[in-house]
Amino acid sequence: AMNYLARCVFALIMVLVAASPLQDHFVQGTQAASSGAHLWWISKNSDDATARFELLHHAAVDDERQFQVASTFAEKPIALAADGERVWLVFEALNHKMEVVSGATQFNPASELWFITPGGALQLCPSIEGESLESLAALNGELWAMVQGQPDARVLRGGQWISVPLPAAINECQARMLVVAGGALNVLGQSSDH
Repeated sequence: AMNYLARCVFALIMVLVAASPLQDHFVQGTQAASSGAHLWWISKNSDDATARFELLHHAAVDDERQFQVASTFAEKPIALAADGERVWLVFEALNHKMEVVSGATQFNPASELWFITPGGALQLCPSIEGESLESLAALNGELWAMVQGQPDARVLRGGQWISVPLPAAINECQARMLVVAGGALNVLGQSSDH
């Protein structure tokens, strides 16, 4: 019943987004992440000659205009994940490392706006070793990552990346994905025989 409810709520959110002013900020292939109370997505700023990318934030409140640009980048993030008020973004590898930034949003009753703290900026996190990110997810304030060709998952805990072994059956799969559902982190794998 809970799974059915979650699907209905997600479908309702998509309908509301499609019918709202938010639709102007979505483009094909948009990357998005939600923590339930907050929705984050990456949009290309087409008005800007420098073609910058924006991290947009939408708070799940009654006012559909409650969305804003949280941050702007020259490079397009390759992945993002959210948990609670926090969002993480990962950028393409340079020198065998993928850069990670993170920020948390808080509500300012005076302006009635959400803002990223501290100082309205995303903070640099330790880099992920590797060339290509396979999957990214966040749960209980921790960021989880799977890197292409590496058998262990990585979790950002206490300011450092820690390796967590994955079941052998998952590592035999051609495609692996981290998914948060029902308050738990799940690993899905697709093998050659489906």
